[in-house]
Amino acid sequence: MNILVTGATGFIGSHLVPELLKNNHKVTIFTREDSDTSALPASRIVVKQGSFSSEEDVASVLKGIDAVIHLVGTWNTWGKSSRDIWNINVFPLQQIIRYTPKTIKQILFLSSAHVYDLTQPSPISETDKTKLWNQYVSSKLDAERILKESTRPHTIFRPGIVYGEGDVKGFVANLIKTAQGRFVFIPGSGNNFIHPVHINDLVAAIISAIGRKPANEIMNIAGPEPVTLNDLVNNIISLSQSPAQKLHVPKFLLPLAINIFKYFPSSKEPLVTPDRVHISSASRTFDCSLAQRLISFSPAVKIQDELSNVINATLKEKTPLRNILATPLGIIQKAAERIQTPFFVFDEQVLIHNYQKLFRAVTAHYPTATIYYSAKTNYEPGKDFVYRCLD
Repeated sequence: MNILVTGATGFIGSHLVPELLKNNHKVTIFTREDSDTSALPASRIVVKQGSFSSEEDVASVLKGIDAVIHLVGTWNTWGKSSRDIWNINVFPLQQIIRYTPKTIKQILFLSSAHVYDLTQPSPISETDKTKLWNQYVSSKLDAERILKESTRPHTIFRPGIVYGEGDVKGFVANLIKTAQGRFVFIPGSGNNFIHPVHINDLVAAIISAIGRKPANEIMNIAGPEPVTLNDLVNNIISLSQSPAQKLHVPKFLLPLAINIFKYFPSSKEPLVTPDRVHISSASRTFDCSLAQRLISFSPAVKIQDELSNVINATLKEKTPLRNILATPLGIIQKAAERIQTPFFVFDEQVLIHNYQKLFRAVTAHYPTATIYYSAKTNYEPGKDFVYRCLD
C-alpha cells in the first residue's frame, strides 16, 4: 500500500516508518524544508517537502496515496495561543481531508487518551466523557470531530503516555531526567495510576489497523498494565542509581506553586504548570478491549521490563536537566514581589528547626493543611524522603 506519513521525523514517526517498510508498504513522508530526516532510511522512502498552508503542496503529495497516517501535532501549549495550537493540531488534518482523493482507503489519526475526563472511574473506555481541560485537548477533539464529520474512512487512536528509546521530551523522559537531581517532586501521595504505552506497541497497533476495513472507530491504545507514579519513580531512581529522594508536595500547595512559577522570567515552560500538575496527579487506566477486538491489539511491553533500556537511552541524550532546587533564590524573590499570595522559601536547616512555626503559620490560613518537609538528618534508607509534622 502507498502510505503518506506526516510528522515522520518525530519520535513516533521515526519508529513507525522503518516498520512500515518491513511490512512491504511504500512510504512517502511530507516534511518542512528545514526538517531533519537523518534518522529515517532516506534511500527507501520518498521525501516531499512543502507546507500544509500550500494547497498545491498538499494536493500534490496526496496523489497516488492509498492511506495517510497523520502524526503531526504538539502537546506543549506553553507560550502558544489557541490559534497557534489549532494551526499545528487541526489545520493540517483539515487540509488532508480537503485534498485527499475520494479513492483514499484510510486516514489514520493520532489523538490522545488525555482528552477524557480523568476524574471519572477507571478503566476509561471510548464512550466515556471527554473534558476540555486545556487547549491541547480542545484541539485534539476538534480534529477528531472534523475527521468524523468528513466522508473519509478513518481510524482514530487515543494512546496513553507514549515512551521508549528516542523520546527526549515526553513524560517518562522528563521524569528520568528530573530523577537525576536531588529531589523528585510528586504531587500528592503518588499512588495515582498512569497507563503508558511503549512505542513498539503503539507502532504495532497502527500497522495492524492499516488495510482493515475501517469502521470509523476511535480506539484506546495503552500498555499491558498501569503503574503508580510512586512505583515508576522508585524504579527510575533504583535503575539509574540516582541519589534523588522523593518529595511529596501536598495538593493544596499546588495552586500556589503554579501561581509562583508563572511569573518566572523564562521563555521555557515552567517546572510547575496546570497541565503538568494535571498529567502527573490524575489517576487513570484505559480500557483497550475495542482495539483488541478490531485490530487484534495485544500490547507486549511492560514498562518495568523496558525501563532500564529507556533510562540508558534517555541519559545519553545531551538535554539540559531542569530542577526546582537549581532555581536561583533571586528569581523566586522577584516572583514573590509580583504576586499577592504569600509563600515561604526556607533553607533546609532553617526548616528543620522551625517547622512548628511554619506549621502554625500555614494552618492559620489553611486549617486542614498537612506540612511535609525533607530533612537529611531524619532520612532513613529505603523510606520516602517525606515526613509529616504534627503540632
